[in-house]
Amino acid sequence: MRELINGLYTLFNSQVEGHSALYNTLADDDDSITYPFVVMSIIDNVKAEAPFGETWEEYLIQFAIYSDDSQCEDAVDIYESIKTALDENDSALTVSGYRVNWLDRTGAANLIRIEDEGKLIWQLTCQYTVQVEKN
Repeated sequence: MRELINGLYTLFNSQVEGHSALYNTLADDDDSITYPFVVMSIIDNVKAEAPFGETWEEYLIQFAIYSDDSQCEDAVDIYESIKTALDENDSALTVSGYRVNWLDRTGAANLIRIEDEGKLIWQLTCQYTVQVEKN
């Protein structure tokens, strides 16, 4: 999993524009966070075995974009940049020691308004499924 996270961070930081930072966790007391920012989470992992002894792993990855812009334009711009970097672009993701079989956006994006320390902010989430196979 570490190799996948490293590959996603490298791809994200080199090809996705408009964010202040990419995190893999959100600390409640971190005053240094500036909007807009993105939190990446691996929310599911399935290890599977194919008929001829091949094994692969599938991961469900979520990107949560947080914005304090009243019109959420920066969140939408980051989402569009994520789509450009990841959609139908399996070869863009490099995972050390693994072959990326596919990388697909899963379902629809979700945009909601949430409260953060008394301030309303936008949260836009999207999910991707990636299948990797050990070399």
